[in-house]
Amino acid sequence: MLLLTGHILLIPNFTSTENRKAILTTELTIEELLEVYKIDHTVNRDIRYEKIVQMENYIKQIDTDLGIYIPAIMLAYEGEDPVPEDNNYLFEKDRTFVVLDGQHRIKALESYIEEEEDKNKVNKILKSKITIQVYFNLSEQEKRQLFIEINGRSKKVGHNISVNFDDRNPMNSLVTDLLKNERSPILKMGVEQKLTRIVRPNNTNWISMIRLSRFISYLLLGTQEPSSYSKVIIKKQYEEIFSFLQQYFNHLVLAFPKEPGNVLKNILGHEAVQNTIAIVCHKKIIKKTNKKVLFNKNWKQTVGMLKYIDWRPNSTIFEDRLVLSGGKSSGKSTYFGFSDNKHYDLVPVSLALH
Repeated sequence: MLLLTGHILLIPNFTSTENRKAILTTELTIEELLEVYKIDHTVNRDIRYEKIVQMENYIKQIDTDLGIYIPAIMLAYEGEDPVPEDNNYLFEKDRTFVVLDGQHRIKALESYIEEEEDKNKVNKILKSKITIQVYFNLSEQEKRQLFIEINGRSKKVGHNISVNFDDRNPMNSLVTDLLKNERSPILKMGVEQKLTRIVRPNNTNWISMIRLSRFISYLLLGTQEPSSYSKVIIKKQYEEIFSFLQQYFNHLVLAFPKEPGNVLKNILGHEAVQNTIAIVCHKKIIKKTNKKVLFNKNWKQTVGMLKYIDWRPNSTIFEDRLVLSGGKSSGKSTYFGFSDNKHYDLVPVSLALH
């Protein structure tokens, strides 16, 4: 049996005196939660492996200064009504708690515990408490409906906001620090700081904050997201890297045409091109060792070579990559872009930086 402490609240709009719908907010240790939960695939959506990996990487940051935060897990109890005694309630323990919200968090916790070799870290997780909300006396249809309500109406934090406030990723810290200076060359090129998605062609900002975070990661590391080990390296070298980036964007703005985000005039506002520039620059001017990020002494001349590329939409060197976008059917002006946002190792960019 499992003893939970808390206040049970009756759910409004149910007047039956038997099998009343109710909810209990309480706490469990992670260890207890993993012993009692149950996944019902008729209620939950399919498990997404990439989401588990993402959550597991977050859990690994438990020893950082900020620690980690795992939102409340929502469960539906399937056993007999709990036996009350003051504010304590005795529940059957044998896999009687169906997960309504939080299955990926639970699976990520299990994966972390299985793979982590440091027993002290594992024990720290297992003994940590997590808030849970337990619903009981719900029908199968009510469980499914509640799952839809929880997951269908929640509003995620915008990516641009996460860049502003989540400094666990040093790329986000670099972005916010670079933009603090009102004379920042990146601001001259145009940074969309409110919207995550830049809608072309009306929005002429060169880049959004989340794209800028990716751009810097591609530039420094050659990858879209830094690994845990790379984050440590960046943090140790933070001042040196920040100084390099200030100079890098000073030279980049000089190599770019005016209004680089105006897709009616050039193609530099497209994510495919932005990421390509960052990746090719990484290959040409960055050397990453196991302990440090190093910079080619001639990197300024390398970046300067970008000004010799014809970035116009009608440039013949990009014509095999470009497609027509917008038009009357979409209510937008016609402009040239790329069929997707994936980066390409575009030959003209590579040749220019040789």
